[in-house]
Amino acid sequence: MFERFTLLAVLMGAGVALAADAPAQPQQSPVVSLVFVYLVPITIMFGVMYLLMIRPQQKKERERLAMLDALRKNDRIVTIGGIHGTVSAIKGEEVHVKVAENVVLRFSKSAVARVVAKGEAEESDSNG
Repeated sequence: MFERFTLLAVLMGAGVALAADAPAQPQQSPVVSLVFVYLVPITIMFGVMYLLMIRPQQKKERERLAMLDALRKNDRIVTIGGIHGTVSAIKGEEVHVKVAENVVLRFSKSAVARVVAKGEAEESDSNG
């Protein structure tokens, strides 16, 4: 058993001797190592945050603006306040919504939450 430890010690000593004979590599400056230690993980975190949070929100906002630009007269809509109605007129950034006979409300275009699809409009008419 003692022989195994002696053999191991000899092999380890030989490894140290071989490493000492190898040419010395230049030392990196502390600034370079600090850049890799601190800047790289922060950069990776911002990249992940952009991909998981910011980019999907921008895509959703583009889709919403496209929906508002495509808004036309007689479209059935729901406002952010939950009011259902039909667009009777669009004047710039203002939308006139007919909610009942002789009742027309004025909303900002940004108050429109969604346009109700044709199938959804028919179902709500038959249920209500």
